[in-house]
Amino acid sequence: MLFFLLAGFLLERLPLMIMVVVLQNIKNIGRIIVMTKTCMEKDCQFGGLVQEINDGQTVKVLCGVHSIMYALNESKLTYKKGYPLKSELKEQADCSCCNNLAINMIEHLPTENTQWTLCETHLKKLLTHSLSPKEFHQLYNQYGDVYLLHDDFYDPETGIAFQQIE
Repeated sequence: MLFFLLAGFLLERLPLMIMVVVLQNIKNIGRIIVMTKTCMEKDCQFGGLVQEINDGQTVKVLCGVHSIMYALNESKLTYKKGYPLKSELKEQADCSCCNNLAINMIEHLPTENTQWTLCETHLKKLLTHSLSPKEFHQLYNQYGDVYLLHDDFYDPETGIAFQQIE
């Protein structure tokens, strides 16, 4: 009960914070982790609509602009002090397209979160809107009509990309 009261108190006072309650065992003894979801790029203050990229070693939280930069040339990113964070991912899944070792990415949006499991190649293609029609249809059949597969970026019938970023 104390955890729920504390959670309500924090949510009232910290509207831009995201709260995750982690249950440590079946006795419902938990701990609360509060983390801000803002872009980790040094000079960026953008928060809210971000992608959380976890490669099993590090976790990078990036806004849309900086996630594209990550996909095009990660070495150009300059992270805030103390970032990127160390990953606590225990096990990595296979890519949804090719079955290679996947990077996990959570796309945080106002209405929903989408969790992607894609290898580095397919993740970068997704972020730069350059999936092949076959790859688009594979992901569309699995994830549905989500933001990064939206018809602003791809023709839903043919899977052809409209706005590739190079």
